[in-house]
Amino acid sequence: MAEEWVVVSDDVARLSVDDENGEDMMQPRYRENALNFIEFIKSSPTSFHAVDTCKKKLLDAGFTDLSDVVSWNLQPGNKYFLCQNNSAVIAFAVGKQFVHDAKSGFKIVGAHTDSPCLKVRPVSTQESQGFIQVSVQLYGGGIWHSWFDRDLTVAGR
Repeated sequence: MAEEWVVVSDDVARLSVDDENGEDMMQPRYRENALNFIEFIKSSPTSFHAVDTCKKKLLDAGFTDLSDVVSWNLQPGNKYFLCQNNSAVIAFAVGKQFVHDAKSGFKIVGAHTDSPCLKVRPVSTQESQGFIQVSVQLYGGGIWHSWFDRDLTVAGR
């Protein structure tokens, strides 16, 4: 039974399992989606990186980057996005048949980009037994005991 493994950071994720006849059970579109998701995770160690990755993907998909300081001229059939503080991205598409009137509505889907992490405290420098340390605080609902076997890195802006 052959298996395919993909390295994600220092972890390994099983991508597919062959059946008893050696046939790949994962359809190509699922494999492509899984590989794209793994690449997104690898390129997004922080919410700031995730927003930057999303911004690049939106531009590649034909979305227009909007500014939050000027009026917009939205056109039916076009796709737009804007970023706030490099930590949030808002993307939307205007329907081809959209008419701006009191009866028209819209649908919205939301998600967030933050994840459990250790954040450096505003006043973070400490010294103990001759070592200079950086004080951190827990952020998010992490499963913290699973972090004991991982190398920690510094990422952010």
